[in-house]
Amino acid sequence: MPFVIKEIKNEEITVDFNHPLAGMDLEFDVELIDIRNATPEEMQHGHVHGPDGHHH
Repeated sequence: MPFVIKEIKNEEITVDFNHPLAGMDLEFDVELIDIRNATPEEMQHGHVHGPDGHHH
């Protein structure tokens, strides 16, 4: 698990396991390229399934 050592004091070490972008505001540009109807299985499960089906 990646982490950053933030401080070393005597025998005490402070580490940070947060992602480097944690707490930052992110902005994305998105282009919608396709729309399809949900499959009956997706409707029943309440989420989208990938191209290879259901994996959980």
